[in-house]
Amino acid sequence: MNPKSQKIIQPVLEVTALIAEYEERRILDGITFSVQPGEIMVVLGKSGCGKSTLLRNITRLVEPAGGSVKYWNREVTCLEEDQFQEILRRIGISFQGGALFNSLTVFDNVALPLREWTELPEEIIRALVMTKLSLVGLAEAAFYMPSDISGGMKKRAGVARALALDPELLFFDEPSAGLDPVTAAGLDNLILELRRLLGVTIVVVTHELSSIKNIADRVLMLDKGKIAFLGTLKEAMQSDIPVVENFFTRGEKSG
Repeated sequence: MNPKSQKIIQPVLEVTALIAEYEERRILDGITFSVQPGEIMVVLGKSGCGKSTLLRNITRLVEPAGGSVKYWNREVTCLEEDQFQEILRRIGISFQGGALFNSLTVFDNVALPLREWTELPEEIIRALVMTKLSLVGLAEAAFYMPSDISGGMKKRAGVARALALDPELLFFDEPSAGLDPVTAAGLDNLILELRRLLGVTIVVVTHELSSIKNIADRVLMLDKGKIAFLGTLKEAMQSDIPVVENFFTRGEKSG
């Protein structure tokens, strides 16, 4: 095959030389990586290393202090808010803890993006919401209040809401944090199933070792505001870089 005839696969997300600061303190310094279509990239590291800061900056919940962020080859750091909203409609974010509105039922939490961003009739919204809730195993809890469901169910409801607009890219912020091992494993399986069924690209921010081993195609490890490692899960687990090796052997050492 002629190399020139081969289709170039465009990354879903490209981050170049990203700088993040908080009160004049540099949290992230020169972060560069890309995420390919259909892969599960896990951003890992010790608590406080800047994982969630990275997520907030690349989704512009906080404006980066420097660097470039591209989605589907479109630079977004310079976009006006209404222009960036066009990009955000192709992205789903599942926040830590689910971040549900306590005054709304599970159903209404999931329906919120559809009511805000579309002009679909209510009967279509109802069908779409129930489909998303069924996908995460929560159809029977649709009309419960968040206070009436478990932590694991809240996280699944948050995933359903993130899926409401059929995103091409999903971000998960510490999806397994605070969950028992069985519930956490169930959430890991859900992430894998979403990729299999929907072909969605997924970025997961976590420090949970068992989840990383279950779901990651590639890993990006942060340490002291910089990238300590970027590569496949297998390469990470075989790495002799001290901070990487210590991270992946901590379970064995504590056992």
